[in-house]
Amino acid sequence: MRFSTPSIILLAASPCGLCHAGESSSLNDLDTILPNNNIDGSLYLDLKEHGNNRKLQDSCLDPSPVSASFTTTVIGGGSSSSACTPALVKDALATIMKLSENSDTCGSSTPDYELSILLDMGGDIDTDAIDEELEHWCAAAFEEGTLDFRKITKRGDAFDREFFHGGSDWNDQYELLRYKDGDDERGELHHVLKEDARRILLESEMDPGRPMSFPSYLPSFDNCEIGAVMCCHVADRQADDLGGFCNGDDGGDDAAGCADADPMDNTDVCVASMADSPVANRVPKGLAVYHLNEEGMPAEGNVNCHGFAWGVDEEANESLDWRYRGNLLFDVAFKQSLYEKGYVKNVPGAPMCGCIEQMPTVTRADCTKIESVTETYALHVTDANRLELKLTSADVGYSPCGEEEDGLASHHILFNPNSVIDEKLVGKGNCADVIDNTMQEYGYKRSVLEIGEALFTPEDVSPARVLISFNVAVADIGSGDGPAFKVYDPDDLTEIPIKSIAMKQGNTAVELTLSSAPNADAMYRVSNLVTLHKRIAPMVTIEPDSDDGAGYDIFHTSWDHLTIGNWRLGFTCEACSDSHFSVSSSEDDEGKLYTSQIFRDDGTLHPGPRSDYNAWDDVDVVDGPSYSVDIIAFGDYGVQIRDWRIRQ
Repeated sequence: MRFSTPSIILLAASPCGLCHAGESSSLNDLDTILPNNNIDGSLYLDLKEHGNNRKLQDSCLDPSPVSASFTTTVIGGGSSSSACTPALVKDALATIMKLSENSDTCGSSTPDYELSILLDMGGDIDTDAIDEELEHWCAAAFEEGTLDFRKITKRGDAFDREFFHGGSDWNDQYELLRYKDGDDERGELHHVLKEDARRILLESEMDPGRPMSFPSYLPSFDNCEIGAVMCCHVADRQADDLGGFCNGDDGGDDAAGCADADPMDNTDVCVASMADSPVANRVPKGLAVYHLNEEGMPAEGNVNCHGFAWGVDEEANESLDWRYRGNLLFDVAFKQSLYEKGYVKNVPGAPMCGCIEQMPTVTRADCTKIESVTETYALHVTDANRLELKLTSADVGYSPCGEEEDGLASHHILFNPNSVIDEKLVGKGNCADVIDNTMQEYGYKRSVLEIGEALFTPEDVSPARVLISFNVAVADIGSGDGPAFKVYDPDDLTEIPIKSIAMKQGNTAVELTLSSAPNADAMYRVSNLVTLHKRIAPMVTIEPDSDDGAGYDIFHTSWDHLTIGNWRLGFTCEACSDSHFSVSSSEDDEGKLYTSQIFRDDGTLHPGPRSDYNAWDDVDVVDGPSYSVDIIAFGDYGVQIRDWRIRQ
C-alpha cells in the first residue's frame, strides 16, 4: 500500500527565462510573494504578475513535469538527524533545471538565484536566508509526510488510551481453544492476536515506510520531560511466538494455556506511585509496593519492561530517536511486545506504557533505538508550474541498545549526561533501599530479621549448647536436606558437630545441642547454612552465609545467680518481657524446689512458697535460671546481677 502526502509547493518562476541575450529583468516589477493554502492542504508561494512582466510560462522551468529525488541514510547516535538539507534541495533543483526543455536557458542561472526570486529576496542572493528557508521546507515536508498515530489502530483515542493504560480487548482477551462437546479433537482458536490486531502487521510492513507522530495527546505520553518511554507487561496472551510462556493447549476443557501465562522476566518491580499516573489509575494518590511474597519470591511475578529514549535539550531534539519516537513507540509497544510476543497488561499502580515519569520504579528495562533511517525526498515541477518538495519514504532500522545489565538507563545517558532516569531505573539489587526510602516518606519502617546474639551455655551444662537469639520470632527451622547451622573455629575452620536443633522462647531463639564441648579458651562462630524466615512475614529473611568466617561470634557465658549454700539469688526467666529476680532454694528431702520471693522490675512482689522462677531449675525450663556474658559485679557493700543490685 502506497501513500500520498501533502507537499511544499513553490511557483516555478526564474528570471533566466524572462531574459534574452543582452536584456535584464527589473525585479522591482515583481509583486510580493504571499503564502496561500491550496484546497488539497499543500503549502505554496504564489508569484503574481504585473505590468509588462513575462508570463510564468516563459520560465526555464517549463510546465512539462520534471522531477528529481534524493535519498539519504542517517545513522543514529545522537547527532543531527536531518536527511533533508538545503544543499540537497539545491542539487535536486539543479537537476531539474538540467532536465528542463529550456535547460540551455536555465544553464545561465543558479539554484540560489532561482530561489532568491521565489523567496522574494529581490534577486540578491543571501545564501544564509535561502538555507534557513529551505530548512523550513524540509521540516514542513517531514511533518506533512508523517503518519498521524491515531491511524495505526483506527479505533479512536479512547481505545488507544485504554490500551496503553493496560485495558481494551487487546489486553484483556487471551488465546482460547474450545473443544467440541464430547469430542477430544481440537476445536477452534478464539482471540488470536495475529488476527485481532492485524493492523499492526499492515503498518509494520507498509511500503513505503513513513515517520509516525508521537501521541502526546494521550495521557500516558503528555509530559515526557525525562526523555524516555517504557512499557512494562505482566502477562502473555499469545502462543507460539517470540516470547513468554503462553504455550498453547494445556489439556484443559477450553483453555489454550494462556489465561495466566507469564512474559519473560527481565526486571524487578520496586514501587508504583499512583500519583505519578492518576488518569491511568483513576485515583489521585496511592502506593503499590512490590518486594517479596510469603514464599520469599518477587511479589510481582514475571514482569518484562522495554523502552526507548531521546535527548531533552535543544541539540538532542534533532536526534533520530527524537524525530522518530512515534515509530519507536509503535515498534516497542505494538510490534515487538504485543504482536510478536503477545505481552499485555500493566503493573497495578501504573499504566502499561507511558512516559517513564508515570511508570513504576524498576531495576532495569530492555531498550530499542533507531539504528538508521533512509529518507527519500522528491522535488519536482508539476504540470501546474509548481515546485514541490515532499517526503516519499522513510525506511527505519531498529536495534537493541544500552549495556545488557543496564539497558535503557545506559542508553538514556548517551543523550542526557545529567540524566535522572536512575530515579525510575534503580539497578539490580537496589529495590530494598528504594522501598525503604519510599515507605519512610509515608511513616512506615521495614520489618527486619536479625540475630541478636549467640551464646554458649555455662561450662557445667552438659551436653554443651549454643543459644541463638533473634529480634523477632522465626519460622520453624528443621534439618531439611542438610544441616541448618555450623559451629566452627574461624582460625582453623574446625567444626563442632551439631546433634540437634530446637526452637526456644516462642521461636525467638534456636538452641543447637553440640556433640562435644567447646574449648573455653577458643573463640567460635556460628553460620546459618539455610535461609531463615520471619514467622509472621516469611518474606523477611536472613540469607545464608556464603563465606567461611562470615558468621556470628559465639560468646562464653556464666550463670546469673549467686549460690549461698542451698540458696540462690539471681535473674530468672530470660524469655520474659519483665525482669525477674528470685530467691530460691534447692530440692528438699522430697525433691521439690521452692521459691521464697520473686521481685519484678515493675516494683511488685510475688512471695512464695512456690516452685516457678527457681534458679535451681533445669536450664531448659523457660522461667528457670538464666546465663549471659555479663559477669556478677561486686562493689562497696553491694553486688550487681544483670540489672539487679543488692546493697547494704
